[in-house]
Amino acid sequence: MLIIYSFLMERLILLAAAQGTFAFPAEPRIDRIELFGTNAVTLHFNTEANKTYSLQFVDSLSCGTNLPFCGSIGVPADSWSNLFVAPNFPFSNHYVIVDTRTNAHRFYRLKVTD
Repeated sequence: MLIIYSFLMERLILLAAAQGTFAFPAEPRIDRIELFGTNAVTLHFNTEANKTYSLQFVDSLSCGTNLPFCGSIGVPADSWSNLFVAPNFPFSNHYVIVDTRTNAHRFYRLKVTD
């Protein structure tokens, strides 16, 4: 029944969106990461109006997932650093952010707040 319900809800959302009666907010996501020169990368993401986006990074996944101070992806919640904060504007936008490659690994996330 759940699969039928999910399929039905998806069809209703698509129908409502096509008729212009429903705006389904997209999950925040990094669209792509590309090499830029020899020591940098570019990160692309879109924003919705009236929301603040924080592009964050961490250089290592420093703990296991069963420790009480770690999140579900193996990173303590306070380990993330802001690379860029897209301010709350009354219009949507597309950002391309350049980050230097200083480590062998770097993990990114896009956090959104109202």
